[in-house]
Amino acid sequence: MEVTTLHQNSPLPETWVEKIFDRMLLSFGKKFIDQWAGADPQKLLNHWTIELAGFTGAEIKSGLTAMDSMDWPPNLPQFKKLCRPDADPMKAYYEALAGVQARAAGQMGVWSHPAIYWAAMPLSFDLGSQSYSQIKGSRRFPSRWIAANGRRYRNPC
Repeated sequence: MEVTTLHQNSPLPETWVEKIFDRMLLSFGKKFIDQWAGADPQKLLNHWTIELAGFTGAEIKSGLTAMDSMDWPPNLPQFKKLCRPDADPMKAYYEALAGVQARAAGQMGVWSHPAIYWAAMPLSFDLGSQSYSQIKGSRRFPSRWIAANGRRYRNPC
């Protein structure tokens, strides 16, 4: 599948969803067939094309790769989450720290997602002066980092 960005409101091409279903059929066999027994194939195809509108080829490919580790075929919400997983706050913290340090050195920094950049900017001082264990807070008092990161980089499904 080629890496392509589609317009946010454009349904995913039917051929892409057909390829997703073919992959699931080849990977899961009867489990996939049983999962959708009784569903109208065209309605199912149309529903997935609409629900996956705005997903890029790279995201779909990521979802298909993640699906390889599953024992059962994913349903639509599960597949969307495989394509766009939630951020790990600790990984995002260290990426943000490296990005903030790069910016302090006059460089752009490397940002895997715009949300990590936007969560990091108002916390630049904290990121540079506190460890992850200090900045993450506690369950009772969650940190501004987790709150900012979760608000901005939650799975948009």
